[in-house]
Amino acid sequence: MVRLSKKDSYIKENPEQKFDPKWLPYLEKKRNNLYAIDIVSFNKDQLIQAGTKEENIIISKIDTAKDKRFFSHYRDSKTEKGDVGRFACLVGLKSK
Repeated sequence: MVRLSKKDSYIKENPEQKFDPKWLPYLEKKRNNLYAIDIVSFNKDQLIQAGTKEENIIISKIDTAKDKRFFSHYRDSKTEKGDVGRFACLVGLKSK
């Protein structure tokens, strides 16, 4: 299973996920109360557990927390500029 983790882009202080056993494999303690959160792998594993075939899951290589061409609530909440943006996801099923 190939992992495309962006956990080093999602560092949170004392995240509430650390109290949830299902999140423990996706958290990496960095220092003090800082944790890297592997949201990508958590979401992918949830899809697989729900019955989605791994070959039907495509994970973008774009890291919106780092790539300023895209909106990132996480990134923009770290600044006082108050930048906001919106995005949408479209998911579809193709019948045979």
